Amino acid sequence: GVEKDAAEAVKWYRLAAEQGYARAQCNLGLCYENGIGVEKDEAEAVKRYRLVAEQGDARAQDHLGRCYENGIGVEKDVAQAVKWYRIAAQQEFGPAQYRLGRCYQFGLGVEKNVASAVKYFRMAAEAAVPEAQYAMGASYEYGWGVESDLATALDWYRKAARAGHARAQYNLGRCYKDGWGVEKDMEEAVWLFRRAAAQGNAGAQCCLGVCYESGE
Repeated sequence: GVEKDAAEAVKWYRLAAEQGYARAQCNLGLCYENGIGVEKDEAEAVKRYRLVAEQGDARAQDHLGRCYENGIGVEKDVAQAVKWYRIAAQQEFGPAQYRLGRCYQFGLGVEKNVASAVKYFRMAAEAAVPEAQYAMGASYEYGWGVESDLATALDWYRKAARAGHARAQYNLGRCYKDGWGVEKDMEEAVWLFRRAAAQGNAGAQCCLGVCYESGE
């Protein structure tokens, strides 16, 4: 192995990017976006993403969409964000499918459409994107775009929770605490609350406090 060295990583990414290697170009973009091993330069990050996005690289298309959605290195433009998410999603790139679903959920750059949101969340969830698995769990728990089905919600929450998703861990913990769709199990609930709380989830931190106060 080698010692961690961001500047050395950038050196090698740059060499590979100069040969047109897409993954290196993307990694170099991330370094510029976050100031890892180089001075932070969001415009340069966008330039790197665009180079390979226009060549059809789904990961770069997703990053470019994210930059447009959040105004990172470019003027904020949700319509452009949706365009790039959609192109990446058509290549079955899970993170872009999730982000496109979120755009439909909240009406960002597209007309709000909960059924379309769930369609893209499901695609991303089946590609093992934890945020999408959580979104599917919430959709089934609350009946957003699908018929409410607590058993299915729990299945999706479990998948996201196993991947370390804090809100899924919290929601699953609530179900075990109150016996919603599962047999009440305070030991399992507390275990889940601890993991979500360690990631800063306020709901889990509060529930953990209640458990300690009541001695459950």
